[in-house]
Amino acid sequence: MGYGGRRVFRVHRVAIGILFASIALFASGAVYMFLYGKSPLTTWGLAAMTVLGLLGLVDWLVTRVELLDDSIVVRTLWSRRSYPRAEIEGAAEAKGVPAALVLTGGRFAKMPENIGPGFGNSVRAWLKATI
Repeated sequence: MGYGGRRVFRVHRVAIGILFASIALFASGAVYMFLYGKSPLTTWGLAAMTVLGLLGLVDWLVTRVELLDDSIVVRTLWSRRSYPRAEIEGAAEAKGVPAALVLTGGRFAKMPENIGPGFGNSVRAWLKATI
């Protein structure tokens, strides 16, 4: 019998919605300032914040942690890391601190800060099921 719990952890939808709303505010502010404003610096600043927000949105949409049968895979916009089951001893998480995998030899592998809740409990259940 294998692990039957949650297998993919992504950025929470509420956080993505908040980011999208802020991008819309920056974009509408940039358009308004372009049409009616007298400060080109503010216009360029709002346009830059819109672009940076879109890049952040793409990063959040791509970021995920997957619990596979024999490893844990962390995918971000710029990297892909894989941790085999044999190297993982447990999961560490505390309030206000991003979750981390405890690896053999006392090493830690930091997980993305914005993945959904319950990651540590799911990793512990996954470890028990894959013994």
